[in-house]
Amino acid sequence: MVNHYQPGNIIELGMLLGVTTSYLASANTSAAVYTLEGAPAIAGIAKRHFAQLGLSNIRLTEGKFDDTLLPLLSGIQKADFAFIDGNHRRSLLYAISAGFTLYSSRFCYGV
Repeated sequence: MVNHYQPGNIIELGMLLGVTTSYLASANTSAAVYTLEGAPAIAGIAKRHFAQLGLSNIRLTEGKFDDTLLPLLSGIQKADFAFIDGNHRRSLLYAISAGFTLYSSRFCYGV
C-alpha cells in the first residue's frame, strides 16, 4: 500500500521489533515514518534494526499511546497513512480514531 499510494507521513502505532516499520520506511524512503512504542526494551531492539538497515526516515517515540499520539498528531501537518497494531483495547481504539479525525485530512488503514 505504501509503495502504491506513496504517502508522505506514515504513522504506526505499536511496532514490536520494527519489522513492519522497516517495510513501511523502505517502501517510500522519502516519507516520514512516525512510530510509537510503549515498551522501551522493544524500542531499543527496533532502533538497532533500523540502524543496521540504514533507515533514516523513521521517527520513534517511546511511551503510551494515550500520552504520545495527540502530541504527535498536533505536531505534523497531516497523516496520510496509519498502521495500528498495538494496544487493542476498544476504548483506546476509539480515542485513536477520534485523534485521527481531529488532526488528519486523509488516512488509509492497514490491517
